[in-house]
Amino acid sequence: AALLAVAANLTQSAPLERARVETADGIPTVYSYPGTITRSQASGAVSEPSRSNLKLTKDFTVSIWANPSQRVGDWARVLGKGSAYNRNFGLWIHPDGRVLSQVYGPTGTNVWNVKGANAPLNTWTHVAATFSAGKQHTLYINGAPVGSLRTTGTPRTDNEPLTLGKAAFHTGFAGSLAKARVSAFAMSAAQIKAEFAFGKPKDVPRTQLTTKPATTTTVTCTAGSASTTA
Repeated sequence: AALLAVAANLTQSAPLERARVETADGIPTVYSYPGTITRSQASGAVSEPSRSNLKLTKDFTVSIWANPSQRVGDWARVLGKGSAYNRNFGLWIHPDGRVLSQVYGPTGTNVWNVKGANAPLNTWTHVAATFSAGKQHTLYINGAPVGSLRTTGTPRTDNEPLTLGKAAFHTGFAGSLAKARVSAFAMSAAQIKAEFAFGKPKDVPRTQLTTKPATTTTVTCTAGSASTTA
């Protein structure tokens, strides 16, 4: 019943504009893209300009639904912020489908290469990560925790935009992305499970898929060989 109550609250906040603090479910959300985008590897990124409340250094949660249509030859960012050096936060998919949550600066930088951390082709997968300064950095797949590392130190920040589908380095994601959310709060395992239980993007009424990206930019990058991590 408690999970259903949380899920019910999430339905209220889903259509709200990004860049607003959402209070319907008690979670301070700094970015929300409730719609669905379908892109090729060469497509430009959906981009949100940098601002102070997107520079996350304490507790936060990032989540998105990803449905890869093909494998690409390098790491692909599905949601994240920061330059190649200052990777504030990021959810990535490896050329073989493994999922990575990455935060540069503190220890516990990369949570990946663990059982269950995969995004199959032509299937919607809910990917989420929580970071709590001085505590844990945890990766979730389809509402369940699959890996966690202890953290010490502060995440790096810069003035690069938040992007969906592509960073200004590595390569682009091919497939569909939906229901992205960044919260200045480390959601609990129960809240992540409830967000997943709210439903795959195909289950969302079309009336909720209305928010447009503030900016769409094309970034140029060169695909390279897959590294150990992004």
